[in-house]
Amino acid sequence: MKRQFSKVTIAIVLMLTGTVLAENRSQAIMVTGFWNPTGQMIAPFCTDSYLNPSGWIGKNWENRGFDLYSFFPEPGSYTGVFEVDYQNVWKDFWHIADSIKPVAIVSFGAGAGPWEIETIARNLNQWVNDYKVPRQPTPSPPDSTVSTNYARKATLPLKEIKTAVIRETPVSAWIDSAGNPGAFLCEYIAYLGMWYQSIHRSPTDPSQCQMAGFIHVSDRQVTLNQGKEATIATLREVIKKLDISSIAHPRRTDQSSLQVCRVKEINFSVTIPQNQAINLAVYSMKGKRLHTIDRGEKQAGTYTYTIKKGQLTPGSYLCHLKTENHGGLSKAFVIVK
Repeated sequence: MKRQFSKVTIAIVLMLTGTVLAENRSQAIMVTGFWNPTGQMIAPFCTDSYLNPSGWIGKNWENRGFDLYSFFPEPGSYTGVFEVDYQNVWKDFWHIADSIKPVAIVSFGAGAGPWEIETIARNLNQWVNDYKVPRQPTPSPPDSTVSTNYARKATLPLKEIKTAVIRETPVSAWIDSAGNPGAFLCEYIAYLGMWYQSIHRSPTDPSQCQMAGFIHVSDRQVTLNQGKEATIATLREVIKKLDISSIAHPRRTDQSSLQVCRVKEINFSVTIPQNQAINLAVYSMKGKRLHTIDRGEKQAGTYTYTIKKGQLTPGSYLCHLKTENHGGLSKAFVIVK
């Protein structure tokens, strides 16, 4: 006897306070700095109470669904994490990246600035000497998987960052396409970040890193407060891009409750804890919007939405919810004949 199905409910209960996001692996963004003012301007995202006595603000930053972690040497002495030494930077970078598995890496360092957004980093075999023997990286070039002088490309949203910094701060931002990020520790850590991203770029990688890049900041042209403002503008653009990417490659999709539906209709239940704007839609697994379920301002409460038979053909889909203050969350389901 053929089994009959009449209705399947897919409950997407998104508390939107950070608690539900914790059900899946947290979304970490790794932020690094070197010389002043870059360490101080990213200090609010540091969990070290000595370097950041005011307290870490990176947990679910701005309720956007991402945890921000910053790492930088002690200002002035430039010792500790990412000490100004190639060997220490190598050791610290891989330890931290392997521990937090960042979805994005944003690195800053002192340079020509004012907000100089680099486009590449090179796999050099000759670097500017650091201050400790052996003074050069080991190994050098650092990456044996590509040729010497190979240039890896930044994958941050460069144009969007430039536009946002100019629009929202007094800092002059520009994209440096000259191809020489300095051959010192700034370019070195930039290369490590871009290399890590290339290793973990696949959407099927459980440690997927979607983007990485580097920005040179001038301590003569950018005050500390301006640097903090430009950092915030930069990180917001990174998260916006991550939210868009998460639709096409949803690292936060709840695959454990994948629904297989032989139905006349599908009901989506969404719980919203506070008044806010939402955008609830169905996407293909490649990130193409297929059907808008609801959008606009909503009062706190639970809402149920229905997709009728015939609105979607058999296949795999994502129900994706985005709000005005949060990163998107998705739930996967499959419709079969």
